[in-house]
Amino acid sequence: MKELKLEIKQKPFDDILSGKKDFERREITPKNVVDYVSFVVDGKEYEKEEDIPEGDSEVMVKAKSYDRLKLVTGEYKGKRPYLIIEVKDARVEFLYDENGDFIIGKKGGKEYALAYIIFELGNIVETFKGEK
Repeated sequence: MKELKLEIKQKPFDDILSGKKDFERREITPKNVVDYVSFVVDGKEYEKEEDIPEGDSEVMVKAKSYDRLKLVTGEYKGKRPYLIIEVKDARVEFLYDENGDFIIGKKGGKEYALAYIIFELGNIVETFKGEK
């Protein structure tokens, strides 16, 4: 079972718990890219962007597959509230400008195409209300 742990604010946590929200969206940045995507070039998959060989081949960005998300909320004290929820699907959505070009962001001196990973959520497997 492949599980990804994510921090989440209380309101979205409660919305997922109550069934009002059935997805979780996260910005993909240079810091977290290895958690969310892999890169496919000429049929070969690469975990890190820097491992992609030089050349003119098309690079496809693929959402990593997770069976479950562990969503943790609350203060960093004691045992924090969490829920574990099934992931039905995950996809990457890039942001484009009015000309159809990637919107470029910059963090830590590194430029990258702005994108989000969208996790489509399934059934809640486990909940924990937390302890002080």
